[in-house]
Amino acid sequence: MTNSFCKLCGENKKLQNSHVVPAFAYRWLRETSGNGFLRSAIMPNKRVQDGLKFYWLCSDCEQKFSHWETAFSNKIFYPLNQQPHASVQYKKWLLLFCTSVSWRVLNFHLQEGYLKNFSPTQLEWSHNALRVWKEFLVGMRPHPDIYEQHFLPLDALESHSFDHNSMPPNINRYMLRTIDIDVAVGENTAFTYTKIGRFIILGFLSSPIRKEWVGTKIHVNSGRIHPKTYILPKTFANYFLGKARRAGSILDNISATQQSKIDHAFKQNIDKLANSETFTALQHDVRMFGRAAFREKEHNPPE
Repeated sequence: MTNSFCKLCGENKKLQNSHVVPAFAYRWLRETSGNGFLRSAIMPNKRVQDGLKFYWLCSDCEQKFSHWETAFSNKIFYPLNQQPHASVQYKKWLLLFCTSVSWRVLNFHLQEGYLKNFSPTQLEWSHNALRVWKEFLVGMRPHPDIYEQHFLPLDALESHSFDHNSMPPNINRYMLRTIDIDVAVGENTAFTYTKIGRFIILGFLSSPIRKEWVGTKIHVNSGRIHPKTYILPKTFANYFLGKARRAGSILDNISATQQSKIDHAFKQNIDKLANSETFTALQHDVRMFGRAAFREKEHNPPE
């Protein structure tokens, strides 16, 4: 731990090494994979055990985030992973949890200089959203105002109406198994994007166009996550497919040596692989795409 100013409460305290994406997501990914290992998109040839962490929060603010993370993991994340078509009730903790995640993702992208392509107006949106989210998280605001949080649960895809060549052959593995973060920007909108397994959290940096986002908004005091029809803009669908394609292309950067290690690890744990969620997601892709679900140099499914 080190002493500095907490990014949330602003007090000079000992800071914790805080996760950008909550730790439970990486725990789940390891426990339900074929061999218990993770690989980073930045360095695919290196095994990792955890996600991005920074000395951002004091222990009090870390505990606050932890409380919301526990509620989300116990009441939504694990139950809906086991029963995707179940219905679950949420209260204000869901909006607080999602806002805390979007706040962290935006902080990370601003800190690392990843928003250099943003226009002055888009950067203003970003800083305004960051301020409002922070004020909501510390109790200075009753809600995040126009900087809404939207939540989208995903399920396995068995068929699609897109042009077959435009659908990435790893789409189910991306939908069900991937952790991903981004800040996306278009002509009239921008949002933080956090994908935790089969759940997507969007934190809008400008007010969303209502008719294009139906069924996804998280309400302040209570609501229900259940099977229903969601309406999303086509541009988001194209963005999402692009994210899946990128996730698949990253695997092509795995060296022959590392691929050999992956193959060996799966052969050593063949029973665990057969009962893993990684293998289940792969099966969905194989049903849709056949041999195209595998990379050319791949003999066993990726970690």
